[in-house]
Amino acid sequence: MMRTIESERKRKKICRWNSQGIICDDWNGLYERVLKATQCELCPKVFSSSRDKQVDHDHHITDAPNVRNIVCQKCNIQKSDFKCTSNTGERYISKLFSKKDNRYYYCIQINRDGKRIMSTSSVSLEKSIVKRDLFIKNNPIYFK
Repeated sequence: MMRTIESERKRKKICRWNSQGIICDDWNGLYERVLKATQCELCPKVFSSSRDKQVDHDHHITDAPNVRNIVCQKCNIQKSDFKCTSNTGERYISKLFSKKDNRYYYCIQINRDGKRIMSTSSVSLEKSIVKRDLFIKNNPIYFK
């Protein structure tokens, strides 16, 4: 069977994502999502080329789908830096799109000793942060 140039490009891209630890239930859907992305899902940056697009994923999830967003390089690096410097154990603040509700949600996760102890999402970043702060206030045992 002869492969087309596009199908070979797609196969290589999916193999690269897989080698980077990206786990996905629908590789074709992810590929189409990346192709159609014209702007970072976390900031207003418009992609000028396919090289600007990054598939943001949770490196700690190794046994389930771990894709979060299609982002620019700056947002991908900032999320990584945020993970490293957080003193509350936040892994990431993610902006995720819900097809069911046709809207974006801001999600925050806090982990301790490899276990998720809090996960919240809201349509506004401010509401998610308020929920996080309330959790921290009501659960001081995790934040000593």
